[in-house]
Amino acid sequence: MHYPEYHKQLVNDLLEGKFILWSDHQLFTSLKKNKDFYAEFFQETYGYELIIRNEYAYLTSDDTDEKLSRNFTVFLAIVCYELSQNSENFKEKLEFGEFTTDEILLYLESPTFSELVSELGILENDLNRFLKQLARRNLLQYTDKEQYKFRFTKAIDLFLTLAEVVAHEKMQEMDQTES
Repeated sequence: MHYPEYHKQLVNDLLEGKFILWSDHQLFTSLKKNKDFYAEFFQETYGYELIIRNEYAYLTSDDTDEKLSRNFTVFLAIVCYELSQNSENFKEKLEFGEFTTDEILLYLESPTFSELVSELGILENDLNRFLKQLARRNLLQYTDKEQYKFRFTKAIDLFLTLAEVVAHEKMQEMDQTES
């Protein structure tokens, strides 16, 4: 059987939870060019839905116990909160800014979030290991050889959109209970 170009790498990367970024032109182009094939392939073979956006692609499933997405969403919320507390435009900083491991560690060690961070086990499991997991999934990219500085990729838009939806739903619930 003949498969599209880069098939094995695309399947392996997506099944490992990696976001395929537009910046990886060969993979992204092959995936987009063969989107109908891959949508059917992942649905029929694994029961996963393939989502292709303008700048990234990923798999989703209703049946998962994967915790990295949850931990990353909470992690991102803490970073956004701390940036906002420092009077920084968090969306701009997330999209264009560079972060250091020490800066992130300070955010996570904040007394406001100590219990939550402890429950997630991000610090106990080593922040560097957590960040490397995010890099393997294409959620962030290191900008130095020492893996001390990094930038978030466009793939975090998915998580920011999810956070906006959840916040909007919570606000509606609060409005209904007050009425």
